[in-house]
Amino acid sequence: MVQILEFEREIFALENQIRELVSLSHMYDNVGDITHEIRS
Repeated sequence: MVQILEFEREIFALENQIRELVSLSHMYDNVGDITHEIRS
């Protein structure tokens, strides 16, 4: 039972990391769009 709880906690931490990575990549995409518009 304890192992399952630790496993769930690790999955939860992974999901949070993935969510942060996705939002970071979206942020970089937006920055790329902005710099592209400035240059053109």
